[in-house]
Amino acid sequence: MFEKNINDQRDILEHFRKEAPILGIVKKSADTYRNILDGIPVIMNNPKSNVAYSYKEIAERI
Repeated sequence: MFEKNINDQRDILEHFRKEAPILGIVKKSADTYRNILDGIPVIMNNPKSNVAYSYKEIAERI
């Protein structure tokens, strides 16, 4: 999960971009954490959310 406002995470992302192509970025979401704890994929629980959309984009690239 990526938090745009945290400098460490931005630095890590930039490092990864230099080393290999990035398939996508999934932003941090409280709903996503709840889904993980409940064992429910976010794309099934809330398929129209931004997080679900990000996962779908990554899956298409793979």
